[in-house]
Amino acid sequence: MLLEPERPNLVWDTFHENFTRSCFTCDFFARGSVNYTSNDRGSRLIFSFWGRTSFPVRMDLQAGVGTMLAHWREDAQGWLGFTPGNQEALFSQDSRTGAAAMGLAMPLRLNVLAQILTGCWDTLIPENYSSALCTEQYCEYHVELHEQHAILTLDMDGRPRNLQQNAFNGWNVNIEQWLDDAPRSPKRMVLHQEQNRAVVRVQHLEVAAGRWHESDLSLQLPPGTMLRFLEPLQ
Repeated sequence: MLLEPERPNLVWDTFHENFTRSCFTCDFFARGSVNYTSNDRGSRLIFSFWGRTSFPVRMDLQAGVGTMLAHWREDAQGWLGFTPGNQEALFSQDSRTGAAAMGLAMPLRLNVLAQILTGCWDTLIPENYSSALCTEQYCEYHVELHEQHAILTLDMDGRPRNLQQNAFNGWNVNIEQWLDDAPRSPKRMVLHQEQNRAVVRVQHLEVAAGRWHESDLSLQLPPGTMLRFLEPLQ
């Protein structure tokens, strides 16, 4: 059943009022788990994720038994990844390329993930949509994300349910549950890209201004570590 013609604009305005117009750069800390599956493997990871929503950000990944698997850092210049015990670190212009090289595909850059977790979508979703269709439960909006077509699905309260990029190697972000004490922040979300699927569960989230010092956001490599660039130097 289609609803009244003004409903798409009302739901869209509610979304922007709650998820984009009140946004500000902030420091954050998140802890949780990731159940990751692909064609040939599955694993459960524990993540600690912290930094600033406008960069830089840091992420540590552990196996379910507590073994440290990887240290990541990303800023506006690129992504740095390191595995303890390995004599090689990787550098890429984009965390998605770097994470894939370490065997963990990610559809989003780390700062975008941070913004979604903290409930700020202003750098992700444009101010206007090209077309929309509403039913009794949700509205779907066709938008342009960095010159790529995407569909944003909102519930009737203007909360995001799904964001799907329709392109080659496109991705899907589905939000299934929200934190009780932070209703703009996902508690459970599913990231999907081709054969790769990650179920992210956020167990703890803190948002504060000016929490981190620069030293908290650095990633120091052990002496003797070789740095390998995944793209040609410009």
